[in-house]
Amino acid sequence: MAVKLGVDTALASADAAMSLVNAGATPGKLLVYDGTAPATPADAVTTQVLLVSFDLANPAFLSAVDGVSGGRAVLDTVPSSSALADGDAAWFRIVDGNDRVIIQGSVTASAGGGDVIISSVSLTEDIEVSIVSFAYVQPKG
Repeated sequence: MAVKLGVDTALASADAAMSLVNAGATPGKLLVYDGTAPATPADAVTTQVLLVSFDLANPAFLSAVDGVSGGRAVLDTVPSSSALADGDAAWFRIVDGNDRVIIQGSVTASAGGGDVIISSVSLTEDIEVSIVSFAYVQPKG
């Protein structure tokens, strides 16, 4: 039998995981890159180009709520940011204030099915980019 989380456990787990973003002397960041993502969040960024960096609030996520699939922690409001380079956004990392990687996933524009949805994936240096949505979900049983 697979292990399944109850609602309260899924909510607490989502809140605990996303509270890690708030560690450090400065707020966390959501970093968007081009190219292929490293295999795991522990693997270093190599030739990928940082296209945009978003400063997150502290706390970065709203309290988790019971969603259809689990405890759902939604990213709090994030100001738009200017693209740092030209390129096609493909993946992201959220790091804490000490630059430790907390989570990594895909990036798409609306209707693209990515983990993080941004206003456009075709980025041009100095053009404003905004985060449309991101929610971390801890599955429940």
